[in-house]
Amino acid sequence: MDVQLYYYLAFSLVAIFFNLLSISRKGQPYPKSFPLIGSSLEFIRNRHRIILWISENFDKLSTSTYLLEGPLGLNVIFTTNPSNVKHILKTRFNIYRKESTLTSALSDLFRKGLFLVDGAEWNSQRQFIRHDFNLKMFPAYIFVTEKELSRRLSPFLSTVAKGKTTIVELQDMFRRLTFDLACQLGFGFDPEYLLPSLPATPFADAYETAVKICIRRVNTLPLIWKATKKLFNTGQPSDAWGSDWADFRPERWLEKSAGNTGRNFTYPVFQAGPRTCLGKDIAIMQMKMVVTTVLKRFRVLPAEDNFSPNYDASMTSKMKGGFPVRILERH
Repeated sequence: MDVQLYYYLAFSLVAIFFNLLSISRKGQPYPKSFPLIGSSLEFIRNRHRIILWISENFDKLSTSTYLLEGPLGLNVIFTTNPSNVKHILKTRFNIYRKESTLTSALSDLFRKGLFLVDGAEWNSQRQFIRHDFNLKMFPAYIFVTEKELSRRLSPFLSTVAKGKTTIVELQDMFRRLTFDLACQLGFGFDPEYLLPSLPATPFADAYETAVKICIRRVNTLPLIWKATKKLFNTGQPSDAWGSDWADFRPERWLEKSAGNTGRNFTYPVFQAGPRTCLGKDIAIMQMKMVVTTVLKRFRVLPAEDNFSPNYDASMTSKMKGGFPVRILERH
């Protein structure tokens, strides 16, 4: 009798659970949310395109801030409102602490470094590191960057342009360039990754593998909901970038619009407020040097018609499958 009662209760609970799953909460806007599990099903269904999905929700909900319900009441708030972003990154940044789940997952890679600490320890480390990014160091950074561009990048692109296919995977090329520069500037070591022979990149591979392992620790349900409880997503609202925000249209950066005015809290690529990236000015300087070097001698065209990138959710934004382009020399 006890066994029969046990099976009856178990069957009843399962039936009730699946009945709840079959009924979305009345009046619940997109994305669909269910009792107990929230929007976990929608999250899992879109996990391969999570960044675009999160951004699309803003358009479908016609709002700049929305609540994504997670399992067992662990909810996530997303916002593209510059005022909210400013509140988080500047006005009251001291009350928005790093989540313990996130810091624990990344601690093996970054230990108790600047990326994972708060308060007095964060302030002390930032003041110490700031000396490596002052204006006196700029000539050295410019010298190393110019040498890498003239000795490596230009010959590399010239070789590609003269090849049979004239196609190169742009994301991988910049990955090699970035590691060459970072190692030379940070460690005085040149890994020589950006070569026409496309040599193996063991150090870069090891670092990226470590990052993936750390991210995988966080990207499990329901932990991901806890880890991203204070996450905010910016840079893709239609009210700032237009209805074609998801289209690959790089000329938008040359246009003056509501979102493209250089305001830190509309598109905080380098963070903003007290946590602004210390290497921001160096990175922008290097990007300008790269663009000038490349476009002065070469034309860069998408190798695929109607190319549409799918972004990978990681510590830095990357395109899944890379970005194949065709390199043509200017005459």
